[in-house]
Amino acid sequence: MRHARLGWILAGLGAIGLASWAQGCLFAPDDCADLLKCTGAGGSLGTGSTGVSSSSGSVSGSGGSGGDAVTSASSASASGSTGTGAVTSCTTAADCGGTNTLCGDYTCISGHCALHQAQPDGNSYSQLYGDCHVAKCQKAKLVSEENKTDVYDDGNPCTDDTCINGAPVNTIKAGLPCGTTGVCNGQGACVECINGNTGNCGSSNPVCLDGHCSPVACNDGLQDNGESDKDCGGSCAPCDDGKYCELPSDCVSGVCMKPSGENKLKCTVPSCSDGVKNDLETDTDCGGPNCATKCQPVKKCSVGSDCNSGVCQSGICQAPTCADGVKNGAETGIDCGDATQGCPKCPGG
Repeated sequence: MRHARLGWILAGLGAIGLASWAQGCLFAPDDCADLLKCTGAGGSLGTGSTGVSSSSGSVSGSGGSGGDAVTSASSASASGSTGTGAVTSCTTAADCGGTNTLCGDYTCISGHCALHQAQPDGNSYSQLYGDCHVAKCQKAKLVSEENKTDVYDDGNPCTDDTCINGAPVNTIKAGLPCGTTGVCNGQGACVECINGNTGNCGSSNPVCLDGHCSPVACNDGLQDNGESDKDCGGSCAPCDDGKYCELPSDCVSGVCMKPSGENKLKCTVPSCSDGVKNDLETDTDCGGPNCATKCQPVKKCSVGSDCNSGVCQSGICQAPTCADGVKNGAETGIDCGDATQGCPKCPGG
């Protein structure tokens, strides 16, 4: 029955030139409730016999206890003799309602609403990295399915990257080894040692202070043993802002300079223009929660918002593409509207 109805529908479409569409339009009667907005408030599909298409394009069922109407050719009408359904009329695509996606967009054809299939069924070409889901097209509709293998790799050796309940999770692996000789601390950083545990420190620097293996003198309350300030700098842990320094390495901020009106170098408050990777920046003077400047491709990152492209994979900012699930570059929508990059037109465009 469905194939018979589909035959006269396609024949009608051919008469108005729609058969030439690259992906076609979904007009199958059984798809109406989901896809076409082509029924009114009528009941179930009529049970009467299928009518015969006439030259004027009218179609009717001779019986019919329901009455879903089906869109066909330009002058077509459809009814069951007792049906109450009605074809959804339109002037423009905006009258059809629904949400346009990369899988399909609503359109108005000869006064009737339809859904144009932009991609074949299956995985969409546009995928957001590391969201623990896969975007799929099903009958011109966009759906999202959980995918436990789509983990978000944050590029941090001190986190375990997994998907839990459909969401990316990066769990800190405190106490596990990292790098060549380092250990992961409770904040997810790879450090020389964990405070209170000197297992990673040798006999020459047996004290662990702020994640650094240090000499005993670094904890004696004196400025000695080559320290730039009391118990910091030199072979000890770096000094906080405002402490004296001799080299950038003496400072937590990595910035050692002479303040205005003073004669000695001091560790300086970090900024997003000091030429040093500091203050939670993911790369030099970009990324992180405290810098408005986004990192360019190939710079280091932790999350997509660290990057100008909005895409961070394995700790590295990526260049924009037409398939990364993010509106970036010169795109006017997500992965569409940038002809210079070869992106397709946006739905409804």
